[in-house]
Amino acid sequence: MNASAALVTRGVNEVQRLAINLGARSSTLTGLSGVGDTFGTCFGPLSRNRTLGMRLGRGETVEEILASMAEVAEGYATTFSLVEMIEKLPRAHRAERTFPIIYNVKCILDGSCTPQEGVRRLMDTKGRVELWNL
Repeated sequence: MNASAALVTRGVNEVQRLAINLGARSSTLTGLSGVGDTFGTCFGPLSRNRTLGMRLGRGETVEEILASMAEVAEGYATTFSLVEMIEKLPRAHRAERTFPIIYNVKCILDGSCTPQEGVRRLMDTKGRVELWNL
């Protein structure tokens, strides 16, 4: 559970960093619509996004999972939209260092890396990332 909590905390920091770069207020992301929704998505047993991730981790392909789901896992398309937004930011050349979780999720979803490779890459990411100035 500690590793999951660390990953979610770092993910919240990345999303907050991106949102602020796009003009949002930090306080918008610390309430129910930000952190609250994130916890529900990451830990809720009925979360479609969590289901997608768990099934990927068990070895199913994205195509198999999406084809079998009756409802939409919004995080799939959102991941690619986030990367597009990030790459339009100033200093986009540093994007993979600044947003390692978002980029590793994309890598897993587009098949560029396995879930195991994505996790390994994240474990190699230095913790100082979430301390960078916005």
